[in-house]
Amino acid sequence: MITHTNNISIKNWDVVKTEMWLIKLWRDNNWMKQDVNKLFQLLSCMIFCAEHSRNKETLNTIEEIFEYINTYCFSKIDESNPLIFTMTYHHLNRIDKIPNRFFQEGALRVRENLKNIQGDLKDDEKVFFLMDRYNLVTEEQTIQFVRSKIIDDTRFLLLDAEDIEKQLYLWFLCTSLGERKVLPNDLKQSSENIKILLSGCLLAECQKYQLILVSLLLRTMNYLSYESELLIEGTDFLCFQQRFNGSFGYLNPITSKKNHLTENINIDFHLPTLYEILWTFSDIIKDKSEQKNNE
Repeated sequence: MITHTNNISIKNWDVVKTEMWLIKLWRDNNWMKQDVNKLFQLLSCMIFCAEHSRNKETLNTIEEIFEYINTYCFSKIDESNPLIFTMTYHHLNRIDKIPNRFFQEGALRVRENLKNIQGDLKDDEKVFFLMDRYNLVTEEQTIQFVRSKIIDDTRFLLLDAEDIEKQLYLWFLCTSLGERKVLPNDLKQSSENIKILLSGCLLAECQKYQLILVSLLLRTMNYLSYESELLIEGTDFLCFQQRFNGSFGYLNPITSKKNHLTENINIDFHLPTLYEILWTFSDIIKDKSEQKNNE
């Protein structure tokens, strides 16, 4: 299946195989025994696929998972990662899915917990990102927070993976996941300053096979409206990581043994990897399609 956008074509992603893999994953596992965050990731992946294929079985599976969460997962609301929960809510909104009782209650709890955050946690990039999503800070506070933390010079190349991710969340924050197209002049200049740094970092992380970080870098570059050539090369790299069964990511047997991955590699490795990759595909396709429609 070939998915076209203005200048981006994700021609090497077999959406149908991915859908089949996800549906099998849904049907073959006892999800009450699984971390609820994995269930959110499964739901989001199905949504990303459905945006492009409109496959009836995929749409039906989304409904099944949506109702399953509402019926059986209330006891797990407080166990969920607030970031994954919030982004699942975000993805549901993108397809105009009215939140059920589970998601309504979950959003209330996350918001209340964020209101009560004290001390250094308020200085955490991901926490501040969530506070912005729940309208607990003003736009001016958001911009000031980003200004105080952004690194737009060669120090960026010295950051480890965790700190790179924090920097990327600052761009997620000030662009509102790409929805805010106009930045203040100083941050616009910073986005230009960091362009070559992000490109170099993308190449390095591809070579290190850090698929999740590659996906985050590509989303950032897309939100900052970098030219399509960079996005084409990155998305092509990710497309070629699709396995024969539709999932993404290849395990290094030496590394996997060292990290003591559990026996359920599909849920513990392939699903989280797929979640980040498909989110990247979805955002890039959506953004470029909107650009084409506005021309």
